[in-house]
Amino acid sequence: MKHRIDNKHLLSEWKQPTYQSLSFDFTSKPVDFHDNGNGTGYYNTELFNTVEEAETFKENMKVYAQLFPLFNPKYAYAFLKLDNHLVRTRTGYKIAWVKEDVVLKGSNYLELYKNYQETYKWKVLLRYLAKYEEKYDLKSIYNELFSKQYSSFSGFKQAIKRAKGRFVNPLAELKENWHQKLRKYEIGC
Repeated sequence: MKHRIDNKHLLSEWKQPTYQSLSFDFTSKPVDFHDNGNGTGYYNTELFNTVEEAETFKENMKVYAQLFPLFNPKYAYAFLKLDNHLVRTRTGYKIAWVKEDVVLKGSNYLELYKNYQETYKWKVLLRYLAKYEEKYDLKSIYNELFSKQYSSFSGFKQAIKRAKGRFVNPLAELKENWHQKLRKYEIGC
């Protein structure tokens, strides 16, 4: 004899809130972050309007979630300040700030980390230097950090000129701590 228990009455009693504090996996839109005070926290989220939006957000965030500790309050608040709405591109939708960011790719963590170390962080650093160009001694930075990538200082200056006004990923800024690492290159230091 087969016994069946009907739990439908529980479904009608549970009213799902608009804002959820469930496990965040990028299938919900983050709207706020609650800091637990111990270096971690959780996101308050709300549902996306369509499944396509949820899938796009999850797919775009996959690589960033592997590299950056987004449950660390410092990173979480920087992440929430980013323009997380979706924009249409030729190939579909993308998160607005991901569309403006340097391409970050890799099919697994090791490839992603290698791409981050060899290409991504240097391109973001160029954008950072373009943003704060007048603050740093670019000749010294070129000699110590970029002389292998660029054959001349004028080529390095051209790269900075092309990077001017471009999006600088604050998550990479936090991870690399350029404000502190580049302090010795500050003009008037």
